[in-house]
Amino acid sequence: MAIVKTAGVAGAILGAESPPESDSSAPPGTPDVPVSRPKTPVAMAWTCFSSLAALRAPRTKPQENPFKERIVESFSEDGEGSLSFNDFVDMFSVLSEMAPRELKAIYAFKIYDFNTDNFICKADLEKTLNKLTREELTAEEITLVCEKVIEEADMDGDGKLGFADFENMISKAPDFLSTFHIRI
Repeated sequence: MAIVKTAGVAGAILGAESPPESDSSAPPGTPDVPVSRPKTPVAMAWTCFSSLAALRAPRTKPQENPFKERIVESFSEDGEGSLSFNDFVDMFSVLSEMAPRELKAIYAFKIYDFNTDNFICKADLEKTLNKLTREELTAEEITLVCEKVIEEADMDGDGKLGFADFENMISKAPDFLSTFHIRI
């Protein structure tokens, strides 16, 4: 039976490294020997799922997705990042290139709604900007950007973005579908 010791495909997609598979039938203390076996789609999915804990480890790679923990939290039933296999399959279904725009919009909204109040408020936008810029903007710059986003996207004038506001905003972003997915 083959095992993967780090994040597998999911980790590679979201920034973790993946070494070759090892033969777990070797006696303890024996060096790992790379094993090459064809994998079925279900086996590949299980390999990704079984090693998602590596996604939560802190990393410093520049190509890392700054929202990886938030993505996992948004798809977990408990909201804290503990994924069941069904949660994992749902995540990859939504993040596939074939998922409908409406479904992607629902989960994109959940990812940016850090405080889970069903609105994207100024605090949520601040967290988003800090993650995107790796906290390189000044407090004044963040405040200015957040105010402009709310000013332009808040259709009902309540000072925060509801799902309808968010959906309207991303409908004007032609690259939303091409960027909200994972390639396997």
